[in-house]
Amino acid sequence: MKITTQLMENAYQLIGKTKEEIYALLGAPDHLEFEGTQLIYITRSWSWFRRNALILELDPDEMIVESTETVYGIEIPKAE
Repeated sequence: MKITTQLMENAYQLIGKTKEEIYALLGAPDHLEFEGTQLIYITRSWSWFRRNALILELDPDEMIVESTETVYGIEIPKAE
């Protein structure tokens, strides 16, 4: 499943899903899995230097999504 604008706006629907269910729906995170309790999916925005992120916080014991956060318009500096 592609991470769409609709999914970003309704990310709360992922709360209660297990880590395995998230992987089945969205695949492995594009960039980062932080300490096994946070999944971060990075998606493209309207330009090459801006990105959006979908951040899923997992319960460390049960490995289910406890909360979600969307971040829009992260600037990625151009490498020199």
